[in-house]
Parts: sequence; C-alpha cells; structure tokens
Amino acid sequence: MIVASLTNLAILVVKVIAAVITGSASLFSESAHSAVDFANQGFLFVGLRRSKRARDFEHPFGYGPERYLSSYTVAVTLFFLGSLLSIREGVVKLSSSSKVDSPVVAIAVLALSFALEANSYRKASKESKRERIDGESLLKFAKRTKNSEVFLIMFEDLGALVGIVIALVALTLSIVTKNEVFDAIGSIVIGIVLAIISFFIYRESKSLLLGEGVGDEDLATIEAAVVEAGLPKRIIYIRSMHLSPDDVLLTLKVAYSPSVSMAEVAEDIDQAEARIRSSLPIVGQIFFEPDVYHENG
Repeated sequence: MIVASLTNLAILVVKVIAAVITGSASLFSESAHSAVDFANQGFLFVGLRRSKRARDFEHPFGYGPERYLSSYTVAVTLFFLGSLLSIREGVVKLSSSSKVDSPVVAIAVLALSFALEANSYRKASKESKRERIDGESLLKFAKRTKNSEVFLIMFEDLGALVGIVIALVALTLSIVTKNEVFDAIGSIVIGIVLAIISFFIYRESKSLLLGEGVGDEDLATIEAAVVEAGLPKRIIYIRSMHLSPDDVLLTLKVAYSPSVSMAEVAEDIDQAEARIRSSLPIVGQIFFEPDVYHENG
C-alpha cells in the first residue's frame, strides 16, 4: 500500500504539471485518475487503522468491517467523482477550440507514468499471488477473495494502465490528424473506464460489507474439525461471516445423541473450537448451539 501511495503521488504531481502546460483533456483526466488513486490509498489506510480497534460495548464484534466500508466509500465517491470529472472535461473540450501545446511533453509524461504504474501493478500482482489459485483470473480472484484492499489496488493499477494507453492513443491521433476531437474523446473514454471500475469495486465491496461467508475449502475444514472426535451425530448448519479478511464470526448448530451427557457435550464443543481455530486461525468468535439428535430426523 505504501509503494502504491508513493507511486500515485509522484504520478499525480507530474501529470498535473503536464496537464497545465499542454492543456490536454486526456492528461487532465489522467490527473483526476491519479488523484483518485492517491486519495484511495488514504481511505484504505484509515480504514485499516480503524478496523484494528478493540471491540467494545457498542461494537461487540469489533470494527473489522471498517476495511470493507473504506473500499465501498472509494468506489461510490472517489472513482465515480473522477469518472464525472473526466467525462465533463472531454465534453467541454469537444466544444472548445483550444489545442494541445507541447505534445512531446504530454507523451513523455504518459510514457513515464505507464512505467511507474506497471511497476506498481507488478508488485500488487505479486502480493495477490499469495492468495490466488494457479491459473485463476483476476475477476475470479476478486470475487473469491475477502481482502478488499488487494483487489481494489490491483484494479486501480490496471485501470490506470488502461487509462494511460487510451490517453496516449488519443494524443497521438490528435497530433497526427491535428484534430483535437480525439483528445476530447480520449478523456470521455477514460471517464467511462473509471465508471466501470467504480461499479465493479462497489459491487464486490457491498457484498463483503453485507457479510460474506467462508469459501468451500474453509467450510470443509470447519466441518472436519467439528466431527473429528466422532461425538456429534449430525451438523445441522454452519453459518459464517467475514467481519474482515482475517476475522470470521462462526455459528454452528450440532446434534448429539440423547444419551450424551451435558459434560460430554461441553467438552466436545471446547475441543471442536480448539481444532477449528488451529486449522483456521482467521476464525474469531464461535457460537455453538447443541441440539438433540432424533433418529427420524
């Protein structure tokens, strides 16, 4: 996150200066894009810090969802605002007679920005490989992972690379054809790219904020830990919810034979909780509801 923040700040400063010098709508849009990316890092950092607060009376399950709230806020405000600014700049440029000055400066800045963003994306991709399954696409990973910061930064960097390519193509066409319409269109297309990223991050962050359960693999691990001792007759249900990427709230209803004593049930539950936490350390609070098993179901 620190690398991404410093990269975005450096790119933002260079792009703003170049946008002022050249008057390019595409560069202005890319400046807005970088401003969104930099502000995004700040929101994520604050959310991460606030999520680590200890649980209290008002929030007995802790503040873990702050991390998902930060991603959600970034999607519905920063990215969408950046999208509107880019589209507006493109529309204004369409009705303007202004031309791009110092096109060489604009292209050089975009080329430098692409190199910096590519490095940032490479680092983010390397970070995501700790969680990604071999051969798993970025879209599937984003839907599966509970770590909103990782997929958000990856899509942010990927969107930045796409935006820079669009700006380069638009500027090149404007220079070659001496038609500023291409620069304006480039700004509008960048705005559309930002809007698409905004919608995707919004959808995934909203799902996490509403409470996603553990994946199939983790669910199988929990089931195995519960039945390991062989005392429960049946698992009636397992309910789980990610409060944050590394904090899962777990509830279970388990049926025991009527002949099993309360002491045996209590001991079995204690052992099952220990096995669950040993197998899956991200599980935090666990709530067991024992029930009586009936042969007829």
